[in-house]
Amino acid sequence: MAGLGVGQAIRRRINPETFRKVVLGLLFLIGLNLIRRAIIG
Repeated sequence: MAGLGVGQAIRRRINPETFRKVVLGLLFLIGLNLIRRAIIG
């Protein structure tokens, strides 16, 4: 629940397009990390 509050506070302060790009970038990095962990083991 804390993450939702932080996300809403950040979203109110910055441009929606910038927020969307940041979220997509974070999801991309999380995906890369999952792939790396699957390959390395």
